[in-house]
Amino acid sequence: MSRAHDQLGEAFADRVFAVTGGSGFIGSHVVEQLLALDARPIVLTRQADPAFLRYLGTRVRIVRGDLSDPAATEAATRQASAVLNLAADVAGLAWNAAHPASIFMNNMTVFMASLRAAAAAKVERYLVTSSACV
Repeated sequence: MSRAHDQLGEAFADRVFAVTGGSGFIGSHVVEQLLALDARPIVLTRQADPAFLRYLGTRVRIVRGDLSDPAATEAATRQASAVLNLAADVAGLAWNAAHPASIFMNNMTVFMASLRAAAAAKVERYLVTSSACV
């Protein structure tokens, strides 16, 4: 491991991170990196068995629920010291182009639910990213 990775490991080790969108393609890779840094990720997902996380077994805490549900989002965030918001409502470029307002509202609903949950949990950090069809 590099010196920089060692220093990151010290900052991340044993900390709990709620990763919204953690069961998706990009989010699952963030979860992998958190595990490599000895962090403890929590992923809230509608999926019973997230394919991108399956091989990680019990190393990731999976919480079943919908990110647009404030109660579910708060339950998944309650024990976290930070939230990494990588969640996005995606349906492909054609759908997004035909339904921009719906996609925007769905994503804002998820964003606001996770932001409110993070504030209620008094998390130390909140990171938001955007990668889906930007």
